[in-house]
Amino acid sequence: MNTVEPRQPSLKKEKPPRPLSEQPTNPWKNHFLLFVSYSCVLLLAATLKIKQNAFVVLPGNLWQLPELCFAKRVYGLPCPGCGTTRAFISMAHGDWFSAFHYNVVGTLLFLFVCIQIPYQLFQCIRCWQGKSPYKTFPYWFWVYICIIPIMLIQWVEKVWL
Repeated sequence: MNTVEPRQPSLKKEKPPRPLSEQPTNPWKNHFLLFVSYSCVLLLAATLKIKQNAFVVLPGNLWQLPELCFAKRVYGLPCPGCGTTRAFISMAHGDWFSAFHYNVVGTLLFLFVCIQIPYQLFQCIRCWQGKSPYKTFPYWFWVYICIIPIMLIQWVEKVWL
């Protein structure tokens, strides 16, 4: 008589799936996405116009973009980032003085975006060649840490002084 023995569970444990933070990523895709994003920001800044020093409009003055600042709409006070869009547009059109007037940090961020375009393209090329991208995190971290106090200082100066 043939008897079927119950199957014994294997002693080998299955590995749990890796969390998303540990999944292997393709650095080429990340750098290319950043390159395209920064390029689109500059293209939009070059395309948009400023009307009456306050409103952002599409080319041809056909449509005015709505106010996006929640603090300005609700409280009537500008936030630290108010004027950044107008600063980007002014910088893209070569009007450095107006850009500085709209938002000091906006001019610095515009320069940061301009630097990022060739940098991200360079990183893409390195990844295509099979090389690992340069690790520059500590440097950009300090750029952000320096920009935050400048943004807050210019905001306090603009609102209360």
